[in-house]
Amino acid sequence: MMVVLRASQEFIHLLQGNTVALMCDNATVVAYVKKKGGLKSKELCALSTELLEWAAEEGIKFTARFILGKKNVLADGLSRVGQVIGSEWTLYPRIAQSVILKWGSPVVDLFATRLNAQLPVFCSPVPDPSAAFEDAFQHPWDGLNVYTFPPSG
Repeated sequence: MMVVLRASQEFIHLLQGNTVALMCDNATVVAYVKKKGGLKSKELCALSTELLEWAAEEGIKFTARFILGKKNVLADGLSRVGQVIGSEWTLYPRIAQSVILKWGSPVVDLFATRLNAQLPVFCSPVPDPSAAFEDAFQHPWDGLNVYTFPPSG
């Protein structure tokens, strides 16, 4: 909760007057934000109250959603230096470009993150503000010229 509070205060210029989607791999933090507090931890309740009161003063509204830690690829990237994550497998860009040239001009990379997208427009398996949309299986592909390199696991 402290990280959410401090990060929100640091980026006030971007958040002020907006609704912020908090995606967190800590279920307790998500619950305390959603319920505007809780009864299990005085410290956590105090921090959530501080966050939400500060946010109200700044015109910020929070929505909160739990995300599995293993799907929190972008947020955890710095702590996983050198670790290959299942959703990050990709073809070498040179090989991908030769495939793309041979089979047409796709407009969207369906299974990518900002770290491995082969095209400027991509669909991410995890929440990512740079992605055109999230979860390729939740969107129709009809009439859409796509590049796909699905994760292996």
